Amino acid sequence: MNEKRIYKYLIYSIGEIILIAIGILIALQVNNWNEKQKNRKIELKILATIKEDLDANILSFKSRIKTDSFVIDNCNKLIDVLKDPNSEYDHSMEKLFGRLQIWESVHPKKLGYSNLQSQGSSIISNDSIQSLIVKLYDQTYLLHEDIENIMLEMDISGTNITHQYLETGENLFLKKPNDFNQLKNESMFMNYVTNLKSTRDALREVIKNDIQVSTINLRDRIDAEIERLSDK
Repeated sequence: MNEKRIYKYLIYSIGEIILIAIGILIALQVNNWNEKQKNRKIELKILATIKEDLDANILSFKSRIKTDSFVIDNCNKLIDVLKDPNSEYDHSMEKLFGRLQIWESVHPKKLGYSNLQSQGSSIISNDSIQSLIVKLYDQTYLLHEDIENIMLEMDISGTNITHQYLETGENLFLKKPNDFNQLKNESMFMNYVTNLKSTRDALREVIKNDIQVSTINLRDRIDAEIERLSDK
C-alpha cells in the first residue's frame, strides 16, 4: 500500500512539474509575443517618422535643384552679355547681376533618425533598411553638409566681389554695374561668374543624382516595409 501511495505521489508530483513547466513556457511565449508586438509598434512609429522626414527632404532638394538651375541659367546669360563686344547696358540686366548669389540652404530633417538613435538601430528588424538608413544619415547627408559649407564660402567671397563692381539699390535682387564697359574687361568678375556657374552645376548634379536619389530610394523602401509590417 505504501509503495502504491509513493508511486501515485511521484506520478502526481511529476505531473505537477510538467504542468508548471508548460505554464512557464506558455508565459514566456506570450511575453515574447507581447514584446515583439511592442517593438513592432515602436518600429512602425519610427519608420513612419523617418518617411515623413524623407518626404520633406525630397521636396527641399527638388526646390534646391530648381534654384541652382535658375542661377546657372542666369550665369550663362550674363557671360554671353559680358563677352559680347557690342552689348550695351540696359536696366533689364539688373536682374542678371542681382540674382547671382541666390542660393537655397537645405537642412535635412532628422527627427525620425534621432528617435532611432535613442531607441537603438536594432529596433529596425530589416537589416537592409537599417543599413540604408544609417548610410543615408551618417554618410550621404554629411556630404550635403560639405556642399552647404562650400556654398557658404562662395557666398562670402562672392559678396566681396559684387560689392567691388556692383551697386545695390533698395531691392537686393537688382544690381547694376558701377561701370558696365569697364566691367566687361574685368577678368576677376568674369572668373567669379564662370566659377560660380561651374561649381553650382557640379553641386547640383551631386544633389540630384546622389543625395536626392538615395533619399527617394530609402523613402520607397521604408514605405514598402511599413506596408509589410502592418499586414502581419
